[in-house]
Amino acid sequence: AILTDFTTPALVDYVQGAPGPLPGILRRGESAPGPVRAIGYEIPRPRHDLFPVDRYRYPFVRRRPFATMLTDYGCPYPCTFCIQSEVGFKLRSVDSVMGELDWLAAQGYREVYFTDQTFAVRKDRTLELCGRMAKASWRMGWVCFSRADVVDEERLTAMKAAGCHTVMFGIESGSDAVLEHYQKKLSVADIRDALARCSRMGLRTVGTFLIGLPEETEAQIRQTIDLACELPLDYASFNIPVPRKLTGLRREA
Repeated sequence: AILTDFTTPALVDYVQGAPGPLPGILRRGESAPGPVRAIGYEIPRPRHDLFPVDRYRYPFVRRRPFATMLTDYGCPYPCTFCIQSEVGFKLRSVDSVMGELDWLAAQGYREVYFTDQTFAVRKDRTLELCGRMAKASWRMGWVCFSRADVVDEERLTAMKAAGCHTVMFGIESGSDAVLEHYQKKLSVADIRDALARCSRMGLRTVGTFLIGLPEETEAQIRQTIDLACELPLDYASFNIPVPRKLTGLRREA
């Protein structure tokens, strides 16, 4: 069998021999289900204590030991070079997230890397989570990945008050035409505005870029390089696109 959704409670049923089909589990001879979208999920606290945390490094955390955490799963945005939009999008409850953070703080963790594909998508939930983190007795710094059109001033203010010090952005290209082609749903102007907000608030930023998309011209690649140099970024990461299965980029390639 293949686990198509690690959050499914049906994993227990599968282990106990229950007949299928089971949600989130694909057995030989069964048809693959579509992604489950916009529902909540709960998972038990992962066994962080099983890992040699003192041996892990990450360039954007400021203090160790640090832990990685998910507050949501998948991504609601349709970027066609990325697989995340194809796995569905589900939100973990704020109570569940806070429970894990409380445990991590009690174990001496000093930082968290939130591995959500797009942190802060839902504004009300983000403000609730950050408000509770800011009021907690512990104080942990953290890093997250988000989007330029998500991090308005209200959310950024709440995130910083809750301990966020670094935000990563998928900028991808300096060409509006390339961004539109791959359904990024962002413009270069949106990106500039978001980076300026972060800079004013004293948040470090990381920009990730794609070089070598199939129809890119040399001039468009130079636009991307120029944008990376112009933006008030603390770090930049340049990547080669990979046409993963189920993506629009794979179909084009």
